[in-house]
Amino acid sequence: MIPIIRNSKPISWDGLFELYAKSDIPDDFMGPADRKLLPQDRDPFEGCKE
Repeated sequence: MIPIIRNSKPISWDGLFELYAKSDIPDDFMGPADRKLLPQDRDPFEGCKE
């Protein structure tokens, strides 16, 4: 069984935006070049027993 974590919806996103403003994240972080992944041919169930 896979556990599911369920949290309530935040009342405000202000805390997230304040944290974002204080961070030193480069402008090119996770840009298009970082997100361009080649297709992978793999079996996600390899090694699993039924």
